[in-house]
Amino acid sequence: MALTKAQSLSKPHYFISFVIPPSLHSYVEQYSTKPLSLSSSPSSLTEDAMSLTSSSPSFMVNLLIDSFGLSKQSAIATSSQFLHLKTDEKPLSVLTFLKHNGVEATHIHDIISKCPRFLVADAEKNLKPKLKLLEDLGLSKFELGAFISANPSILTYSLNKRLLPRILFLKSYLGTDENVLRFVKGCSSLLVSNRFLPNIRHLESHGIGGLKLKTLLLQRPHSFNS
Repeated sequence: MALTKAQSLSKPHYFISFVIPPSLHSYVEQYSTKPLSLSSSPSSLTEDAMSLTSSSPSFMVNLLIDSFGLSKQSAIATSSQFLHLKTDEKPLSVLTFLKHNGVEATHIHDIISKCPRFLVADAEKNLKPKLKLLEDLGLSKFELGAFISANPSILTYSLNKRLLPRILFLKSYLGTDENVLRFVKGCSSLLVSNRFLPNIRHLESHGIGGLKLKTLLLQRPHSFNS
């Protein structure tokens, strides 16, 4: 779906005012006044990792093999991003957090393989509120592992600047948490995609809105990411 620069998200007319449902008030109250160390840009996690110090290149290789199940070749490649990591405290806290939330070993392997930045995430301050948001939307603990491993970079984005506003925006079109969950399961990357809002506006400018747009969102979510 070809879009013009005039349909950029940076334009003022793309900002939308939401009435926040009661079920989501707790997120706004609890986290809106607390800065998150995970930036809306995934690169911030890599910067955090490079600010640490390390004793030897083999440290992370052994950790990735023994604790996260990576092959030796994958562990060597991944560890090159974290040569200055001093201790295993942060990676193991992430591992403990994922296991505690019912994420299976195979999904943990996939998450770290696809998104090594997870290794330096703050599990309590950054990952926990985001998983709670997904659970309250209707995603079960059993489903969390598969959902996250399919697109783990989602959780590297800001809760307040990207994830919560996008969910509220979807709900304004789809009406219920159930429909929003159905949508994000169909195309999880749309929770953070920059193409989504311009594509919505493009369709609306051509007279496609209301029930027609809702039907497209639910039946063909991937088309909004093209």
